[in-house]
Parts: sequence; C-alpha cells; structure tokens
Amino acid sequence: RERTDTQFNGDETVAALRRLGKGERPFFIWCHFMDPHNPYTPPRGYVPAYPGIPPAEAYELLDTLQAKGWDVGDWPMAEKDVDKFAMLYDGEIAYVDEHFGRIVAALEEEGLAGNTAVIILNDHGEEFFDHGSYGHGHTLYPELIDMVLLARIPGREFGPSAPSRYVSHVDVMPTVLDALGISPPVELDGRSVLEKEPSSPAGGQAFSEFLQRGSEAKAVRRDGWQLILDTETGEKELYDLSEDPGAKENLAGRGLPAEMELSRELARFTEYVREEVRAFGGPSPMALSEERRAHLRALGYVGP
Repeated sequence: RERTDTQFNGDETVAALRRLGKGERPFFIWCHFMDPHNPYTPPRGYVPAYPGIPPAEAYELLDTLQAKGWDVGDWPMAEKDVDKFAMLYDGEIAYVDEHFGRIVAALEEEGLAGNTAVIILNDHGEEFFDHGSYGHGHTLYPELIDMVLLARIPGREFGPSAPSRYVSHVDVMPTVLDALGISPPVELDGRSVLEKEPSSPAGGQAFSEFLQRGSEAKAVRRDGWQLILDTETGEKELYDLSEDPGAKENLAGRGLPAEMELSRELARFTEYVREEVRAFGGPSPMALSEERRAHLRALGYVGP
C-alpha cells in the first residue's frame, strides 16, 4: 500500500462519515489505529524535541534500530537513548492525533458533531525501561495498565462519581447504551460513567490480569493502592501509588492493612471469574490451523 495504516484508517473513516452522514439511520464506526505501537516508526517530521535532544537524533536511533531488525532486547540503552526511544513513540502519537483530528473535523463539516458520541480509548500503555524492559504485555505495572478514556456525548453530563472512581474498558458498553437511552443488561460487569448516583463499592476498584508466555498475574487497584499477584509463584507486590506513582517501592510483606484487604478483593474476583466460566459451561476447544497458531504465537497470545 502507498498509504500507512494510520493514513488508511483516517481516510476510510472520514469517507464513511461523509457517506453515512447523508442518511437518516444511526451508525456505529469502530476505528482502530495500531500506532502508537512497537516498533515505533513515525514518519519524518512528527517527533517532538526533548530538552537537549533534537528530533534528528531520534530518527538516527530509528535508523539504527531498523538496521538491527528492531532487536532492542539485546542492546542495553544509555539513558539518552531511552529518551530518544520515547521520542519516537511520541512521534507516533502526534501522527495519529493529526489523523484523528481529520475525523473530528469531518464530524463538524457534515453537521454530525451535535448528535454523535465520540469515545477514545487505548488498550495498553508502553514501558520504557521503567521496570527493566520495554514494550507491553509482560507486567501489570502502571505504565502498562494506566490508559486513556476520553468521551464526548452531546447533551449528556458525566455523573458526579465518574471523576472519583476507577473506570475500565468494561464501562464503555454500558456508557454507550446509557447515552442511547437503553438500559444496560444487568449481567454486564461495567457501569455507565453517566450515572448520577454516587459510586457503589463495586465502582471503587479495578482489576487487571494477563496470561502470556507461560506466566500469569492478576492485579487490583483501590483507594490509590495496587496489589499484584503472581499466580504461578504466589509472590505479591504492593504499591502506594498516591505516594509512589511509578510503583518502585514494593511494600508487600510488611503487614499493611491494604495488602490484606486487596488480597481478599483479588480472591473474590478470582472466584467470581471461575463462577462465570462455570455458568457458561467452561471453555470450548478450538480447532486452529497451524498457520493461525503461528500467527497468534508471534503476537505472544500462544505459548511455545
């Protein structure tokens, strides 16, 4: 293709808005930008300057990384190189932002902005050697699970509890249904952020988990604390994120009340998930071709 994926997504979404905007029927558009995503390869001209580091140096690093086949893991980076690495990521953000701006402009131009809900979210963050590695998918530290959720819903205001509670991907569907005047099914785990009622205890925490490459971990956030449990080894990590937002000082094993309380919450969550699985009859075997397995393995979703 002559266009990047980001330009392709922007072009196709704008074209869809112009086509659908001429009709009377409601529409739903899902636009998925893969950038910003490793490998960080922003087009020239989008990398911002960092203090003392001109964008040209970041692009020199990009050339080096591409020549090495993007094999960052075997190349210990100097601190200045880490900043350049992050600059490339910021360049991809700027590139996507420009194309998303075109989508917002098309909404305005087609007269759709006043009755179209717009929700922006990402599925993960990226680590820049915050905990000794880079990329994503390997830990549950804040740099990977803190995410963006931006929403503009014409004619609706967010409930007073929304800014003071944790929100998650599971809250997006109930929010969209609420905006449309449809009562969300009671079995949904999430809650609309448009609700006017004060937050219930269920809204005061958020759970995360991953199972990848033979390792498994779960985490819970509440009241500024985070507990991470390695379910393979039983090892726990506890962080007071209000004082330690980068999760650098592990407070587990010190007998703090937060560790006991969050451990109970995580146990309840684990049992809840097991009950859900049992209610649906357990996992069903899937027949996958070797080609499909190889593809999923390359993405890190299937073990060796």
